[in-house]
Amino acid sequence: YFVSQINKSASAAVGAVYSIMAIIQAVGFGLAVGSGSLISRRLGAKQIDAASRYASTAFFTALAAGILTTLGLFVLKPFLRLLGCTDTMLPYAIPYAKLILLAAPINCATFVLNNTLRSEGFSRKAMVGIITGGILNMILDPIFIFKLNLGIKGAAIATVIGQSCSFVILL
Repeated sequence: YFVSQINKSASAAVGAVYSIMAIIQAVGFGLAVGSGSLISRRLGAKQIDAASRYASTAFFTALAAGILTTLGLFVLKPFLRLLGCTDTMLPYAIPYAKLILLAAPINCATFVLNNTLRSEGFSRKAMVGIITGGILNMILDPIFIFKLNLGIKGAAIATVIGQSCSFVILL
């Protein structure tokens, strides 16, 4: 909503970068769902050490996958072109994508932490962690975009702060 008030190119750029975010989320969710099932079964069997190993493995694998994703910074412009960014979108997509890629380890691991809590029976805590980050993002967006005149970069900063807040709460 807030980015669309900058201009159409900024809004389209965020849409293109969302494809990258969806990949990061898919990896995080894949690790989260797979490990969550194993964690739940091990906890039900009173195998706490095994459940802990599954949770740790999923968490550190998500961090590693996120770190690998940051390598996309080296091919960012061609990749954004591949995603359909035009010359008018690139000035908005590049700064937004840079920050999103830098935060990929946190974002990917957040999904694992969220699902780990849910598989341990703490769905309310998991919900609070995710919702808090989302609300913080919505509050910070207009402040960073318009009040601090950061534009699209402000939207990315707000997103990263929201994701980081969720990560800390869930951790």
